[in-house]
Amino acid sequence: ALIPESNLTDTYISGSTYIDRDSQGFFLNDTSLVSNLGLRMTGNGEIVKINDSEIFHLGTKDFTFEFWAKFNETSTTRGFFNYFKDVNNRFHLSNYSNLDFWSNVGGSSSSTQVAHTKDLNWHHYVLTKQSNTMKIYVDNSVVVTNASWTQNISFTGGIFYIGVRTDDGSDFTTYNADGFIDDFRIYHKGLSSDEVTKNYKRGLGKHS
Repeated sequence: ALIPESNLTDTYISGSTYIDRDSQGFFLNDTSLVSNLGLRMTGNGEIVKINDSEIFHLGTKDFTFEFWAKFNETSTTRGFFNYFKDVNNRFHLSNYSNLDFWSNVGGSSSSTQVAHTKDLNWHHYVLTKQSNTMKIYVDNSVVVTNASWTQNISFTGGIFYIGVRTDDGSDFTTYNADGFIDDFRIYHKGLSSDEVTKNYKRGLGKHS
């Protein structure tokens, strides 16, 4: 899904007063954090911040989040993305010893997670939901299937962040990314395994 420019906030990556962008993606205000490998996060609080959009209003829709990521370290919990309204209405995907999609709606939480040890290599991550079945792929393989996902992620009015997990809307350094994130996509459909494979093969040459 394309995110309208009107939904991009005026601060994406901290540290500079000029504006450029990563290839044909987000406008950034620190080009030192842009490389041909993607968006470079140094673990010092850099984030992409996106104002609210219907793109992030998941409800009971089918959806997919897809991206490539590479860590610079393996010992800290790192957030990939986070949609945050308040402490009782938020969802995120993060990784430490577990790769975990966690959603809280009105104070009631649901989770799909799997043990996953981080390394320093590029990996293709896909979170997809079709009907009541949620799957997480790493590279070209399903690492966990949750066939009983029934939560209606019904809240709106949040802010979407790439490169961080925030649990309170003010802490953007405890679980921020340290590494690279590239080719971040959101779909309002659940990608099939064939579609995941196609996208994985398409991006493998760049991310190897």
